[in-house]
Amino acid sequence: MDNSTAEFNDNFHSQVLSHKSSLEDRMIDPLYDENQELNTTITIDEIRRLIHGAKNGKACGIDSIPYEVLKYESVISVLHSLFQLIFETSIIPSIWRQAIICPILKDKTSDERSPLNYRGISLLTCISKLYSAFINSRVSDYLETNDMLADEQNGFRAHRSCEDHIFTLNAIVRNCPKTFATFIDLKKAFDFVDRDMLLYQLLLNKIDGKIYNSIKSIYVNTTACIRLNDTLTDWFSCNSGVRQGDNLSPTLFSIFINDLVQEVKDLDLGVSIGNSNLSILLYADDIV
Repeated sequence: MDNSTAEFNDNFHSQVLSHKSSLEDRMIDPLYDENQELNTTITIDEIRRLIHGAKNGKACGIDSIPYEVLKYESVISVLHSLFQLIFETSIIPSIWRQAIICPILKDKTSDERSPLNYRGISLLTCISKLYSAFINSRVSDYLETNDMLADEQNGFRAHRSCEDHIFTLNAIVRNCPKTFATFIDLKKAFDFVDRDMLLYQLLLNKIDGKIYNSIKSIYVNTTACIRLNDTLTDWFSCNSGVRQGDNLSPTLFSIFINDLVQEVKDLDLGVSIGNSNLSILLYADDIV
């Protein structure tokens, strides 16, 4: 690795990936009376549906196994047994915690020397992403069925879109011309999620038992390396944030930030619409 590549790696790691949890020594154990909506036995139909829903041609992780290989019926049967074993024991392969980060320049006019101008695309193993997809499917269904997420959050939710919020905001501006709105884009929002706080939020929302243990296991001792000019750097620890490239991450982030909505609503500010007051709109980490 040449000096410029090594310097970029050090800067990218220190400025983007090395934020540490302020609660990293806190151990939070799952509840014993586990939520049956989330913790029932995995069915092979669940796994089959997720595998056939995965798109072909996606980049592989460190194991180089693509989705195409996993779609054979004989492999699906093996994966079902593997996933059920992992679900019961909460012991996952260490390779599932490894990510190859490919920095992509956000804007071609940006300073290429600044790591903050890059978006890190993480390549995870396809098998680990399928297991995360199983967890995400159950958690998302549970959240929606029980109305756990704030109605003001439209990010990564079925039958909701950013356009819905744009329509709402336009209607407010037309009817209340003196409306003042603040637009907030949280810097590196997914990267700076405190994992212990996230685990605590999961328990508060009765996301417990085996599903909780699985999520916790995924985030223990996570490591990554950076791919630069077809060269992989040394592996390093990632102590905070939800994993980029994992479809479970947006759901976890929505849970993490969900309390913000009530905090803002408690200020009793915003625009009156009928008998209610609208004071905040969210699309994942984009906030008005």
